[in-house]
Amino acid sequence: MHFTVERIPDESILVIALSRDYRFGQDREPLEYSVNEKISEGETEIQAIYDLRELKMSFGDLVLAMSNVTQKSAGSMGDSRLKIIVVGSSEMVRLGILAFEQEQYGKLKFPLFDNIEVALKYAREQNHKRG
Repeated sequence: MHFTVERIPDESILVIALSRDYRFGQDREPLEYSVNEKISEGETEIQAIYDLRELKMSFGDLVLAMSNVTQKSAGSMGDSRLKIIVVGSSEMVRLGILAFEQEQYGKLKFPLFDNIEVALKYAREQNHKRG
């Protein structure tokens, strides 16, 4: 498997980890399906932590990922139920975060953290603010 999708028990938080072998073209649909399966019917806001620390991404992969977000399909990064949080430090991840803020990609702002513990703390704070 080139990714994992885990739901934090009793919380509205998903942790989605993409491995270094993640294939942007072939793995997108199975990933979206797996994410969507972890969301209960009627849920409207889930903190989705994308752990990209191990991901190896080319510029072409980044362009493909950005075009997929604009589709807004169920379980995708563009799914309105998901509040995206990114964990990673590679130059391509940072470039992607900046690119998503452009108008053609929906002016999306994704919080970026270097480690999963801080991202989890942030996700819990967001859920607490929501009530």
